[in-house]
Amino acid sequence: MEYRIIEHGDSRYITVPQLEAMGLKVIFTTNSMDMGRKTAKSLENLEESFRNVFSAMDLDKAPHFFMEQIHSDVVIDVRSNGQGEPHRLGRLLGEGDAMVTGLKGAALSTTFADCVPVVLFDTRNKVHANIHSGWKGTLARISEKALEKMAESYGSDPSDIVAIIGPHIGFMDFEIGEDVFGLFEEAFRKDNIQYESLGNGKYHLDLGDLVKTMLIGRGVPAEAIFLMDLSTYSEPGLLHSYRRDRGNFGLMCLVTCCTSCGSDAEGDNE
Repeated sequence: MEYRIIEHGDSRYITVPQLEAMGLKVIFTTNSMDMGRKTAKSLENLEESFRNVFSAMDLDKAPHFFMEQIHSDVVIDVRSNGQGEPHRLGRLLGEGDAMVTGLKGAALSTTFADCVPVVLFDTRNKVHANIHSGWKGTLARISEKALEKMAESYGSDPSDIVAIIGPHIGFMDFEIGEDVFGLFEEAFRKDNIQYESLGNGKYHLDLGDLVKTMLIGRGVPAEAIFLMDLSTYSEPGLLHSYRRDRGNFGLMCLVTCCTSCGSDAEGDNE
């Protein structure tokens, strides 16, 4: 599997054509736009950005669901197009960091800068998850919990899952202290963590590889997991990065929509 960088209007996006051929549209925005509700210039500007994203995905009338992201392990099951509170951007589902749905035509979005965006797609039952996995969410195993929710609510089997691990801060760019490294060392066996000691109480840690390891441990085939080789920190010409840009950082967005799922979602994204 591979990604493709496309242009639509004045913006660039990252897509995964093979996944769309399976029935799931996936798009990652780039630093062409700021998709953060707190970092964008204005809500009007953000509305226009989402219209551009949906246009690039040919989803002009898709109902749009999003969350108040809190770096948690909370997974929300999206069951109907009326779920959540009405918002100018769509439907706000409340606090959480992952969504799962079997609704056809429903667009799910999460925002990220250096955190790990994850997509899980059940190719048999046509159910998918859109996950925001920061270091706290990774520590709390949010991708595993999304997989569990898919199994509990929709009967998904890990062997039918295809996973995408999108752009995030890379191994050699993600530096943490002894305190945070100790949390990972305690939560996971050391041989499950790809890390490097810098010899000064600092460590490099590979979050994307850890997410992949967790998914494999839950039965997702290794060959069905696509880990993008794009570090947000090291791609200033393409991607936002909180750690690199600090006070001037923006947010990217992962939008997913199943075009082959079972039950229809009706609505409008405005």
